[in-house]
Amino acid sequence: MLTFLKKLFHLPQTSKKERIVSGLVATGMIFGAGWLGANTTQSHLSEYATWIRPELTPPNYVFSFVWTLLFIGIIFAGYQNWNHFEKKMYRNGFAALYLLNAVLICTWSALFFGQGMMASALFTIFGLILVAELMILISFKNNRKAGYALLPYLLWLIFAAYLNTGFLVLNATV
Repeated sequence: MLTFLKKLFHLPQTSKKERIVSGLVATGMIFGAGWLGANTTQSHLSEYATWIRPELTPPNYVFSFVWTLLFIGIIFAGYQNWNHFEKKMYRNGFAALYLLNAVLICTWSALFFGQGMMASALFTIFGLILVAELMILISFKNNRKAGYALLPYLLWLIFAAYLNTGFLVLNATV
């Protein structure tokens, strides 16, 4: 009966203390990665302004707004997968991917803006897309709400790959 209720209401399987700590860790990891990325970006905006932009490049202010919304979805997914899980294996796999995702977010900003290494940044985005897909697959096995929360992130990463490719092609030095 308890298993049926857990499936029906998807009750948390962790203590209140663990839910609070996991929420803080999930938030700190992603917003920390975002903060590091934003600092790298801000310090190189004057150089970025000189680059030829691909079609469909949104205005600069759109990026911070969109990333904030995406980070909220990523944090929600992390919290849900940690505290509401079907199998511990899924929970732990998602946690590893969550950490890798945060590292890749920082890496992309450092490569693209910090070093101007657009090709390396593009490979990093491909890595982010793969990690996001794996996070979504685990989430759909573990916690469907978390999987749905990550779909906009995957779509944005695909769009970011298009932009990265466009910047690479349009600003290539021969």
